[in-house]
Amino acid sequence: GNVENGSYFDHVASWFKRVDDSDVLLVRFEELKRDPSRVIEQIATFIGMEDVTPTKIKNVMDLTSFERMKLADEQDMGLRFMRWLGVLRRAHVRQGEVGSVDGSRLTFSTEQLAALESLYREKLQPLGV
Repeated sequence: GNVENGSYFDHVASWFKRVDDSDVLLVRFEELKRDPSRVIEQIATFIGMEDVTPTKIKNVMDLTSFERMKLADEQDMGLRFMRWLGVLRRAHVRQGEVGSVDGSRLTFSTEQLAALESLYREKLQPLGV
């Protein structure tokens, strides 16, 4: 569960505790991938944007596409420098798909699955995640 900036489980738990706060909108990557235009409209409404047209939604989809984000990540000199220093381990934008690495399914060993399930039961299940 450790990711570049700490524990994934602690990160999710810290935000999920605030899921009902009026100033927090929980967006799951899976939902964004499944129905990007609906989620973008939901975000726009949440931040108080008016006149959210299909053209504006398409523009946001284009500007935030996987290809655009990957290119920006690769070209950002600050991020490149931080990776060179070893502060960042790898690119922030990796495969852009749900549950895949380079087109193949993620696989975990029995030990890895047991560790992930234990962390889930300890940190997220009590919150109803």
